[in-house]
Amino acid sequence: MESRARSIGKPCGITICLAEVAENSLIFAPLTRGELMKNRNIIFRIILCVLVCFAVLPKARAVSPAPDGCYPNFTTAEGCDALNSLTTGAGNTGLGWRSLFLDSTGSFNTGVGGGALALNNGDSNTAVGAAALLLNTSGTENTAIGTDALVFNDMGVQNNAFGAFALFNNTGGNGNTANGVQALYSNTTGDANTASGFFALLNNTVGIDNTAEGVDALVNNTEGNGNTGIGFEVLDANDTGSDNTAIGTIAISQNASGSDNTDIGLTHGHHNTTPTTI
Repeated sequence: MESRARSIGKPCGITICLAEVAENSLIFAPLTRGELMKNRNIIFRIILCVLVCFAVLPKARAVSPAPDGCYPNFTTAEGCDALNSLTTGAGNTGLGWRSLFLDSTGSFNTGVGGGALALNNGDSNTAVGAAALLLNTSGTENTAIGTDALVFNDMGVQNNAFGAFALFNNTGGNGNTANGVQALYSNTTGDANTASGFFALLNNTVGIDNTAEGVDALVNNTEGNGNTGIGFEVLDANDTGSDNTAIGTIAISQNASGSDNTDIGLTHGHHNTTPTTI
């Protein structure tokens, strides 16, 4: 009993990991963007430390037959040519035909589906769905769930696409969120847009800071900035108008280029094309 107590009391990998987490606990407090980037290496080191701890733990129970697809550097690959080019990348999971096919040094990526993240060499991307993030090369921290979601993204970062063909044409836009089939479908380099609903901000290409909530909301916006549309077909015809706010079904639906409009209510300002306020 005494010898067992000594062995239990000895420091182990998990204890060291927990100590490092405690030492760096400040990284989990609210931080600025710059501080988050500075602490990125610390976070990755802690994650790897925890993974190592699990790797060295004795096996209490094993599934039978044993799972395959387990490779060095915390890598899991299943499917033809999945993670075929991996060299130093760590913590990647590729499930599906040529998922993460060209990834060599990228880490912490998850690709599930045929061709998901096939050209990727960036970090911390998640793609679930056939051809999701297919052409991503250096973009980081993107999430794509749905067939062809973010398929053309190349170097855009921190984009989130949920739904088939969401953010389909995005190449270099950053910080966009699309929820719904073909939401933000045409966006290429527009930043910080949020679209929720079928065809929301469908034709936006370079517009920034737009928010569309509802089916066909801001559907024809291409270059307008800072617009907010909440409701069915709100700001439906808006193309280049900026800083408009419309709340309610078909609110300001005929505005094309007018700016600084604010309307709230069902079809309120339906034919408005020039700046007004309520």
